Amino acid sequence: MVKKPVGAAGSPVPAAPATLITPDGYEPPAKSQKLLAGVRFDRAIRVGKKYAARFAKWDATKFGKNDPSLCRGLYQFPDNVLFWESKMAVDADGATTPSVLKSSSGSQANTSLRFGDKKRTPVNAEIVPYFVVPTFDDPKRAKLGKPFEGSRDRFVDDFHLRLGNGVVIFGGRITGAIFADEGPAMKIGEASIRVHELIRKSGAPWKGDPAKKILLDASEEKGVLYFVFNDTLFDIDTFGPAKQKKMAAAIRKAAMDRFDKMKT
Repeated sequence: MVKKPVGAAGSPVPAAPATLITPDGYEPPAKSQKLLAGVRFDRAIRVGKKYAARFAKWDATKFGKNDPSLCRGLYQFPDNVLFWESKMAVDADGATTPSVLKSSSGSQANTSLRFGDKKRTPVNAEIVPYFVVPTFDDPKRAKLGKPFEGSRDRFVDDFHLRLGNGVVIFGGRITGAIFADEGPAMKIGEASIRVHELIRKSGAPWKGDPAKKILLDASEEKGVLYFVFNDTLFDIDTFGPAKQKKMAAAIRKAAMDRFDKMKT
């Protein structure tokens, strides 16, 4: 059974409506429940237990304790929407500002999803709201201190995901985004800089003045919700790399429109 959430002082959080509780007892954080009105969690089923166990296994290691995924399970809704709750780390991949890349640990120039131009331009984390899922669990990368187990599992295949799929992410705020990058196989919960700006407190994820473009590079530690729509595919080449701001607005609208269809 999923553990019931408790308040800051250890007191139980008021019970959610029955429609917001899954058959195995999971209920979303209180801060998000108003935004979830009409979403039938009572019809969601627990899936991907091997993945949840893998994330928890990494969290328990001395390497994973500093930035645990804190995934509370993976769930599937009747219309094949994949859902999970976890932390949200900062992904700066695809960013073009030197100070951003320098202040982000492990950032890369490219994203998994790239435009079809000759340069294969990556999706810019500073502009486009995108999220990350675990990559292929490659046995060659399963080494001490590395978040890979070597199982050969493919998260995207098991859940029928494709780069460009839409998602809605929120804590106390909400935004639409797309699947544009892959990360370590034993971790989950990561999104672009733009997502952090849209749903976290003002000033996040920047260190000091946001105009200086220096990342604090700290996660939203827990309680972020991800709804992934594998029936919604966004073609970034209809905009191209020069129109990523316009594309970002279209992504947010498309994902939110799909999310609204989940509500009864």
